[in-house]
Amino acid sequence: MIGLTALLVRSRWRSYLVVVWLAAVMGGLAVAGTLHPISIADQVAEDELRAVPLSDRSLIISQTAIESDFTNLVGRARLLPRFTAIYTEQVTVTGDGVEAGPLVYRDGFCAHIRLVAGRCPVATGEVALPEQVAKLKVGDQTAFSLARQSLDGWVSEGLGAQPVGVVGIYAPIDPAEDYWGARRYFTERTDVLVWPILAVPETLKTIPQKSASRAVDLLPDRDLIMSGDYQQVRTILADARVGEPNSGLRPLMERIAAKRDYTRLMTPVVVLPVLALGLWALIIVVGAHMQRDRMEVGVQVLRGLPGLRRWWLIMGGPAVIVAVMVPVGAAAVSIGWGRSSLSALVSTALMTVAAIAAVVIAALPLLRAKVADVLRSVPPRRGTGLPLVEITLAVVAGAALLQLRSGDRSGIGLYAATLVAAAAAVLAARVVPLVVRPLAGRAIRRGRIITGIGLALFSRRGTGRQLLALTALAVSLFTLVTAAVSVSGIDQEQQVRLETGAARTVSVSGADASTLLAAVQALDPEGRFALVAGQTASATGGKVFAIDLSRASLVDWSGAADAARVLRPSLPAAVQVSGTELTLALEMSLASSIEGAPEDLYDGTIGVLLEDARFTVEQFSLGRIRRGTATYRSQLPDRCAQGCRIAGISIEVAPWVAGRLKLRSLTSAGGTTTDFASWHLPGKSSLTDVPIGTPSGGGQITWILPPDAAPTVPVLRTTGQDTAANTAVWRVSTRSTAVLQSTKAGEVPVLPRVGADAGLIDLLTVRRATADGLRFTGMEVWLTEDAPADVAEKLRGAGLIVGAEQDRSTLLAAADRSPTALTLRMHNVAVIAAIGLLLVAVLFIGAGERRAPDLAALRTAGLSRRRVRRAVRSTYLAVVILGTLLGLGAAALAWLVAKDALPIAARAAWLPVRTWPDPVPILVPLAIVAGALIVAVHLISADGFSAEGRKRNV
Repeated sequence: MIGLTALLVRSRWRSYLVVVWLAAVMGGLAVAGTLHPISIADQVAEDELRAVPLSDRSLIISQTAIESDFTNLVGRARLLPRFTAIYTEQVTVTGDGVEAGPLVYRDGFCAHIRLVAGRCPVATGEVALPEQVAKLKVGDQTAFSLARQSLDGWVSEGLGAQPVGVVGIYAPIDPAEDYWGARRYFTERTDVLVWPILAVPETLKTIPQKSASRAVDLLPDRDLIMSGDYQQVRTILADARVGEPNSGLRPLMERIAAKRDYTRLMTPVVVLPVLALGLWALIIVVGAHMQRDRMEVGVQVLRGLPGLRRWWLIMGGPAVIVAVMVPVGAAAVSIGWGRSSLSALVSTALMTVAAIAAVVIAALPLLRAKVADVLRSVPPRRGTGLPLVEITLAVVAGAALLQLRSGDRSGIGLYAATLVAAAAAVLAARVVPLVVRPLAGRAIRRGRIITGIGLALFSRRGTGRQLLALTALAVSLFTLVTAAVSVSGIDQEQQVRLETGAARTVSVSGADASTLLAAVQALDPEGRFALVAGQTASATGGKVFAIDLSRASLVDWSGAADAARVLRPSLPAAVQVSGTELTLALEMSLASSIEGAPEDLYDGTIGVLLEDARFTVEQFSLGRIRRGTATYRSQLPDRCAQGCRIAGISIEVAPWVAGRLKLRSLTSAGGTTTDFASWHLPGKSSLTDVPIGTPSGGGQITWILPPDAAPTVPVLRTTGQDTAANTAVWRVSTRSTAVLQSTKAGEVPVLPRVGADAGLIDLLTVRRATADGLRFTGMEVWLTEDAPADVAEKLRGAGLIVGAEQDRSTLLAAADRSPTALTLRMHNVAVIAAIGLLLVAVLFIGAGERRAPDLAALRTAGLSRRRVRRAVRSTYLAVVILGTLLGLGAAALAWLVAKDALPIAARAAWLPVRTWPDPVPILVPLAIVAGALIVAVHLISADGFSAEGRKRNV
């Protein structure tokens, strides 16, 4: 029997290559689907570790009990498995040559420093000073005492001093090493208050003190953190009777665990359906192969071949091939991956068993057939029966969809999209042949022989329906994954663009808007690559973000131009003054509510607020108030020689005084202004008589704003905010009780940098409207992609404190390493493998069908070779085209009802996932797949149906 089986394999070796290919691909895909979640989970965990500070990946146990108890705790901590415990003791000291600094002991510190001079302290009374701040040298003596901070600086606590000797000068081998703990001992500051003075514990105990700071740093092993199993950390600590301190370790490990679970659950969502498709293709291919060998099997059965040998004869060859090639394919992928695991071996074994089971299923019709049926050239037609597979698949898909809608994303609901697509595809493939079948006879009766034969081949042969279903299923999975990749990529980039607002952002602290605007103006006077933005808040308006929309073209946001149009109202030109002197003429009437008030009770001042070309706003006094018509003069600063903008006029009167004021003229070397119709009080649109002061007591500052200051500030709000948040209130100037309200200028779904539940204003508009009274909680410089790389350094050179820098390309690269993106890559590989499996199945089945006996009979009956070839081609073209359309429709249905089951959003997005993906990124790859299938159809119909060809395949 082995010889006969080998003979059959050798005679059909070309067709058996298809079985080899299918088995190897399925074995490799099974292992890839197992190893991929493990690999990307490790990669994601590494990214998480790199992104967090040491304080979030370590534990610190400080002394909170009596000394003896803490000493016992330190001993237990040092024995913790999978942890590195570093005991630390510290006291702040002062002495000759050391203003103040931390005297520190850490376990094993000598192994982590490089001695510049001398040696490491090992005995009581010996210390090592840091190289950067050492004012003493090796061999010097000093005395340390406990230090405390006073108004005069660091002074001795007065508990006594202890002599110490300097035995070493050191530098840390790696200042950023985890060994040094979460406290940043070594910074760019050469400050002795930061850099530690090292000594043994006995030296610290000799310093007269109330108590030293004692703690244990617990550094978990890297593999423990990457496991994400925080419960294991708890168990280790509890077993050693070590309390669980609060730290960022638990949130970190929970994030890692969540991402591991995500990749573990989401990777099989597409991989398993593709493996099922591969098994189905294997059943079709092996079944068709066995039908070709039915004559040889029938002859052996007539000769009395026993049952077991009959089984071996029928399926021995394919079973041996899949039993060998599935592990071979799995081994090849494992070797290429560079790793393996027990779960990969289990997957290989399960895939091998499933492939052998597929061979058995394919052999069942031949095994159960009667000898007479086996020996027939054309196998008997079987009844259609109930579509149990299709019904079962539809029921399971419905259950998955219900579970998905319930919010449970841990079970079969994860497979809702792929199951719905598969059910729709196979059900449609079941219905279409039933609809087409009556058309075959009608076409033949009307003389359309080729069309009729093609329809008959398609509708009456089981392989036609199976290939249609296989094509629809493969195309639906391919379309779903392509759509998910497209939407995920676009939405992910859109989210990063919204979060960053610009290609690069540089945070600046300790600077007001004027200073930063001047610095950016000096860096980029033409407005080509930099702008200023900042966040502020109001008492009633919630979170508000301000952007210099005079440079709106630099904002990488689709709504920037529209925002600039509505947030920068059209206002008159600024009022400019220049030269050396400013003259203001006005008429003022004042009265006091105190009867018989003396003249000095009317005392008050008039000031003018000027803004120079560098956005610096400064108030200058015009003198004391005089009743009646008077002229006030002030010298202009040198920086206003070429022109300064009038930012506002202030009038401050004494308590219990009120009156009215009328502006007459404003004169400088640049000209005279007498038209004040467009000037206004804060929140007012025009200026007539100006009320000043209050008769009820309490001084008051009245502000008169120039025409280029908006009476109200337009705010662009995000949708869904409550009514109270629609009005923001800001104080005018920093020395005023006058307030300015905002007006709602429109709504947008989200805003760059701040997302939802926020407002957007123009930075320059609000500065002028509030006379530079608005203060920001955070200032930033936004840079375009072509901005110079040294902008941050230039800002530092301008005296600004530069904080964190954010690069969009870095965030996009991080997003490309997210669990969602990495899972979709595996899904891409899986559906490409599915298309490869489909192509092989189409080529094999088509090549076999064209040599079928019934087609040969048609040729013998006189039908021309060309017409038979055209009929075969039209059959498989119909299968490919209909299968592609059915697959596209099934994918559209699955996307509509179950897209939430697909790995699309890498994190919580500010905008909802789009209802439908863009068609081009889907239709172009789908057209390539359909073209490849059409080429395959032409290849299988290119060979003739000659008698010689039939003889070669007997």
